[in-house]
Amino acid sequence: MRFISRDPISLDNPSNDARRLLRISPEKKQALATWLQQEIENALSDRQSLERVWNQARRHYYQEPLQTTKDIPYLNASNHVAPLAQIAADAVFATVFSVTTEASPIITVKASNDEWSAQAKAVQERIDHELNAEGEATVGGLHWNFLPSLYHGGKDCVKLGTGVWHIPWVEHVVKGKFARTEFAGSRIEPIPLENILAPGGASYDLQSLPWVAIRYEYTDQALAEEAVRQKWDTDGVRAAGNISTPHQDRERFSRQYGNATRTNTNDIFKVMCCFDIDGDDEAEDLLVWYNHTGASILALDWYPYDHRNLVMAHFDIEEFLFYGRGVPSIISGATEIATDALNSALDNAFLSNTRMFKGPIGAIEGNAILAFPGKYLSSTDPDKISELKLSDINPSILAILEVAIGFAERATGINDLSTARPAQVPGRTPATTTLSLLNQVSQRHTPFFASFRSAAACMVRECLYREQERLLRGDTRLPRYLTKILGQKNAQIYMSALMDEDFDNALSVELTVTSAQMNKEVERQNAMLVAQLYKQYVTELVQAVVIASQPQTPPALRSVIEKAIIATNELMERVLRTFSDVSNPSAFLIDPGPELQQIAQQGQAAQAQNPLAALLQQMGQGQNGQGAPSGGQ
Repeated sequence: MRFISRDPISLDNPSNDARRLLRISPEKKQALATWLQQEIENALSDRQSLERVWNQARRHYYQEPLQTTKDIPYLNASNHVAPLAQIAADAVFATVFSVTTEASPIITVKASNDEWSAQAKAVQERIDHELNAEGEATVGGLHWNFLPSLYHGGKDCVKLGTGVWHIPWVEHVVKGKFARTEFAGSRIEPIPLENILAPGGASYDLQSLPWVAIRYEYTDQALAEEAVRQKWDTDGVRAAGNISTPHQDRERFSRQYGNATRTNTNDIFKVMCCFDIDGDDEAEDLLVWYNHTGASILALDWYPYDHRNLVMAHFDIEEFLFYGRGVPSIISGATEIATDALNSALDNAFLSNTRMFKGPIGAIEGNAILAFPGKYLSSTDPDKISELKLSDINPSILAILEVAIGFAERATGINDLSTARPAQVPGRTPATTTLSLLNQVSQRHTPFFASFRSAAACMVRECLYREQERLLRGDTRLPRYLTKILGQKNAQIYMSALMDEDFDNALSVELTVTSAQMNKEVERQNAMLVAQLYKQYVTELVQAVVIASQPQTPPALRSVIEKAIIATNELMERVLRTFSDVSNPSAFLIDPGPELQQIAQQGQAAQAQNPLAALLQQMGQGQNGQGAPSGGQ
């Protein structure tokens, strides 16, 4: 079983596999190959210092010392790495996913106006079906692969500073005696950070870069299969000899395949670039499959998307630059201090409990002994043998360790308040108390939460774009699948929404959870609070409508009530928007204006049929406003 990536192609061709490749002269193709070779070589060279930073971040995370052994101040001295990077990174990673994946629904669709409310519900149902159909979050699903990709890319983002996701259209192919396509659809693929390449000094906006590339490492067999499916020209392909050095480091630190050597690895780059391919002095958007080792172009075509189908998130941005910083890099200085203090404290404790002996030559036969508890020393002159103390316990070393831990906590926002201790919290903790504790978490996570939240929503929107592209190109398999899972009516609404030119502006897709202070208990408390507010709002609104509908109500009072209803609706909408669980506040508001107008018209008609009742009503109003009628004076 395998997933085959399919870039958009014209479905008008009966074969449905024929790519209308770009036809250019050999000179222009060679110029493009030369340009790509220079650009990629420069980018790989410029990134070497950053790759060393990634190597150090992994070393701190996996607590692997820089040197294998340490023989100072004694042989095989303490040689540990303080686990600050692992503790902080895992704490941030767990916090992120506890507030992003436990909400229901994870992704919320909102309509910009009431005319798109039905479309918003259909899109929401489509998204919920794909996200709820997945299995365990750490196992790749057969659908959009949302949660597994979020886990792998999110861990890379926390550890190394940048997470990248690629959203193509894929076909799930199973081949036994015959090949068959089991599933075709959008799929979110996390890209290892070392496999995403951009020009040196690239800006933060990947859409405006002159080029950005994804590196794939194909075996000879995989390359041959892809060449048949994608119609690649592999005559000039040369094997790289082994996987990339950063990939080797990733495997080595995680103790997986770190010493394995690959001799048939082909480095293939999927390059999304801007290059003047036709000589009109204006760069065109191109999609190029390129083998860097052989400096050979396998396939070349116009870029088939409206934008680059990549999504990025950063833990800590480096202003105006492409790559960000991760937790281990941020606290690397504190980790080094804590490591030195930890090893010094262990060495100090070891030496303070170790004794050596001194005495004249010949006092002990052989002049060398192995000391251990209960050892009996036979000596010609025991009084001349004395104990030699090596060290004393130094408590100030532990103070240095605490200072380093404090620096790490301040730098990352991870402290004891992120997980309340039993001594701090009563046995039965109400949601408000939990919220007050969580509110004390450092706000340093806010930019990362915002970046991660935006990336998650963009990934889902990209999946919708892939389906939109297939529908616009006349795909017949996708409508049948949508009808099967959504039903005829909702599928038609969903497809019409995707194919509408106002789709981008009419619907917003966002992550439901918006802050780090949310948990299940707080969500339940918020739901109860919303229910109480809404019940009070409806009760008072009905009472106001009853008063305004009475025939004896003066017009001035009725006008005030109508204005109060309008103002109350405005206020209620603003209050409801503060709750992240409420996706469409306007759907909860009640506008009694048409009903009040209908009641007023019915009252006027009744008065027209009964003039005497209208006269008596006017007389009653006159008495209420001016006392006795003028004729009674």
